Amino acid sequence: MSRKLALDEIVISAEGMRKFNEGETNRSQILRMKTYLKTAIRLELTEKQRRYLLGYYSSGKTMAQLGRENGVSESDISKTIKRALTRLKSCTAYLNL
Repeated sequence: MSRKLALDEIVISAEGMRKFNEGETNRSQILRMKTYLKTAIRLELTEKQRRYLLGYYSSGKTMAQLGRENGVSESDISKTIKRALTRLKSCTAYLNL
């Protein structure tokens, strides 16, 4: 059974994030990534993507629960979350980390 990843883990483990700036501590990098992630979620995702992503990862709701609450199928929730994660990962490719 797979475990849920925290939003921090998704962005930090995204492609292009393996290279770290010299002299910067891991803690400061994580803090910078969290700040960037909050901004990217607010500015780069649609309202629906934001609602589903945060409901799933932050609130710990299942995709089935989110589907019932929003009147859509679990599959629609899954696809929307996947699009949101893809968008966030593409945004991180331009960071110099």
